[in-house]
Amino acid sequence: MIPTSIANKDIKETGTELLCMQALSQLGIAYFLGSKDWAPEKIRLALTNIISRAAHPASEMRTSQWIKENSPVCELTGYPVEKITKYKLYESSLCLYEVKDELEKHLSKRTNELFDLDDKIILYDLANTYFKGAVRSSKIVSPLPTPSLSLN
Repeated sequence: MIPTSIANKDIKETGTELLCMQALSQLGIAYFLGSKDWAPEKIRLALTNIISRAAHPASEMRTSQWIKENSPVCELTGYPVEKITKYKLYESSLCLYEVKDELEKHLSKRTNELFDLDDKIILYDLANTYFKGAVRSSKIVSPLPTPSLSLN
């Protein structure tokens, strides 16, 4: 007998999460965190957290629900989905914040390498800049009404 229908279960879309995982891989985030003596499971949780926040920005509670119900992010990062809690995500965010300055430097260096960029800082002094002209012909700003004095 040939089946007349198909049943699916546990369907999840993976486009955004996969794209984020590839970007994190090219940026060397796992390598950077490993150089800070992070345990492999802690790195996988951090990657899960970063990808989830990029794909579905919400509170830790809503993000943990989204991961469990709708996202294959744990399958991509290798972090056990049953261990995901809002407290784990919050703790992971705090750990990432502790290495924020070094991570920013790593990301700046890595993006410069990836895109062959040279950092340049250009400062403009606008302290003495002013604009001169009549407002009468402006369509954006109407001229101020002329005050009238009446001595009745």
